[in-house]
Amino acid sequence: MCKFLKPCLYIAGGIVGIISSIKLIIWWDRRGDSPPVSPTCDKVKDDESDINSSSSEEIVIVERDLTSRSGHTIKSEFERKVMKLSHMKKQDLIDECTRRNIACVGTVRVLRERLRIARKEEKA
Repeated sequence: MCKFLKPCLYIAGGIVGIISSIKLIIWWDRRGDSPPVSPTCDKVKDDESDINSSSSEEIVIVERDLTSRSGHTIKSEFERKVMKLSHMKKQDLIDECTRRNIACVGTVRVLRERLRIARKEEKA
């Protein structure tokens, strides 16, 4: 019986290591899915814009108040790429709703409608 214990422990340790590595990779990949928070990642609005209709992202113009180190406030317009609502899965819609502090319960159709209204209000 002791003869088979050591190989079984090797196999069990390998399986545990593989599972924990996969979970770590998935967690690390999910971390990168969130939209950038800092305005330095956004592109300043230009006159020329290349909008690709087949893309899963759309460009939204956002106005922000930026504060310099000296305390001055400047209003700036940025182009931000956001995923189209029609391409979002339910979990993406729920995450977007929680980020905007709106109700995140309901069907995909209801969540898309809430986000569509929120995006219209953000543009206005």
